[in-house]
Amino acid sequence: MEQEIEVKKKPNKFLKFLINFVFILLLLVCIGVFVFKLVYVETAVLGASMYPTLNSTEYNDSVLINTKEKGTVGDIVVVDSLKADISVEHTYIIKRIIAKENERVDLRFDNDQMYIYIDGVKLEEDYTTNPAYINRGSTPYIYNAFQNYLITNSANIDYNENGLLIPSGCVFVMGDNRQNSTDSASFGPVSVDSILGRVDVIIHHGESMLGNFFQYLFNRIFG
Repeated sequence: MEQEIEVKKKPNKFLKFLINFVFILLLLVCIGVFVFKLVYVETAVLGASMYPTLNSTEYNDSVLINTKEKGTVGDIVVVDSLKADISVEHTYIIKRIIAKENERVDLRFDNDQMYIYIDGVKLEEDYTTNPAYINRGSTPYIYNAFQNYLITNSANIDYNENGLLIPSGCVFVMGDNRQNSTDSASFGPVSVDSILGRVDVIIHHGESMLGNFFQYLFNRIFG
């Protein structure tokens, strides 16, 4: 009597590879979404203090905030007003870091124009359309605000011919729109601990958040 043998077909290798590839891809997407949600916060921009970098007056610009980074000089950051002790209301302000701890910052006039100086060196700024102000009979309010801050806090600050010393653990922040910004020129340096995070991605009106984010990643990796 002949013995019957059951022949089992081997699974298609390509199909198995495809299933594994799709599974791994979905897993990576899930991990990526989880990490993204853990690190980033998207928020709309209010006010005109960061114009023209951010435009909330004519367009509804928004930003992606990296809550794991505190930023460095030149970075745009979001500050918690309560932690910074600059407001009785819990609000968030978006500004640019101008100077870091142990640097000295000053606002001065040169030939009837006001500039920012860091450790005695004029700050060159390409991110603002109004870094200087022509003095036409009256000083800019932001300069007056800075002088008032120096006078009011003279007993608690270190100020000399090179400017105001930024204490350890603090930064000096200002809005790009110097003619319409309430910032460290008015309330002084803020603590690094009060920074919610660094702005990594700017989303202008009509732009894609994911598109801008992937462009940011590409520039970080290959730029």
